[in-house]
Amino acid sequence: IRPHIEYGVASWALMPEKSMRELEKVQYQLLKRSLGVFQNSPANSLEVISGIMSFRLRVKELCIREWCKLESMTNDHPLKLAIDTAQFNRKYGTPLGYIKYLARTSKEICPIEMYR
Repeated sequence: IRPHIEYGVASWALMPEKSMRELEKVQYQLLKRSLGVFQNSPANSLEVISGIMSFRLRVKELCIREWCKLESMTNDHPLKLAIDTAQFNRKYGTPLGYIKYLARTSKEICPIEMYR
């Protein structure tokens, strides 16, 4: 199921906090069932045991990977041109702006030379 949910993550990564919590809750419930652990087992422990990244971190990782792909495109590519003008703030933002914001706030993930 996860690959289907993650497809196109860059376009829906700006989801409301409530929706993110609901997806994390579903992931937690499925981990409990698949691992056969107690009902009150902590979610963080289940993620470590199963080797599955939390949904929130996975979304950030995928967005940053998308940024790295965009940065490797030629300078005349339409997406490359669009990301140069993309902006992000909490009230208003575009998917490309959000990707740009995440990549710039997570410099340890991508090489420094990829940032402008």
